[in-house]
Amino acid sequence: MTECQGTDNCATWTLLGTQGNGQWPSGEIANLSVEKFDSNFVVIRRADSTGASAGLTAIYTGTRHGNRLGGEYKSNWPGHWANQEGNWYATIESTPQNPPPVIRVCDPIRCGTLTWDNGVYDAVWTDIPGVSTIAVVSFRSDSVEMRMTDHTDGKTYEIKGRIASDGNSIIDGEV
Repeated sequence: MTECQGTDNCATWTLLGTQGNGQWPSGEIANLSVEKFDSNFVVIRRADSTGASAGLTAIYTGTRHGNRLGGEYKSNWPGHWANQEGNWYATIESTPQNPPPVIRVCDPIRCGTLTWDNGVYDAVWTDIPGVSTIAVVSFRSDSVEMRMTDHTDGKTYEIKGRIASDGNSIIDGEV
């Protein structure tokens, strides 16, 4: 999403489950933690980790109206200010999440590494020679769908699941 405070202080916030990051054109990077995000209300905590504002923390509260968010924030920056308040707003982008460049996967039988290459994943397994190709059907925080063609047996498999709230794994997976 694009988040703004004022007219010229906008950032790109990327959320995956309850975690995410914010990046500003000036180089600042913040860790984001979602405490609440539903069809009506949002609460997001921010902690700047890189750039000129490292150490700044803030809490954003607001309401949601379709793909628009807005409300108030309260921030603290040790050595600079305490309890600064203001308004913020954001627009949720409709573009789906880009798949990560590398995914490590394991099931009860084997593990493998998926590497993004020319619009598909090349999957290399620990116990099977050769490479499988995995095409991404959709990759959103609430739903992941992929189609794997196994080059050892020529079969095609549908892989489905959703991203866990920590943003680091796929849960409820099925093949």
